[in-house]
Amino acid sequence: MKYKAIVSWCKLMGSADYWIDEQIKKATTDKAPETAVFKKDGKWVRFEDLPEFNQFRMREYYGYDG
Repeated sequence: MKYKAIVSWCKLMGSADYWIDEQIKKATTDKAPETAVFKKDGKWVRFEDLPEFNQFRMREYYGYDG
């Protein structure tokens, strides 16, 4: 699956499936980095840019494996 970090982040935030699909479409259109999580101020934030506690939660509870 492409953009696994987006899926993991959206699940962490409680997003609906349609929202996750839309974010993946945007990332694909933008040719976002593979580890993109969300778009803020016109720039994709990557998994590596997140605070460690968010990285931990994405890995442990939502199955993100990079």
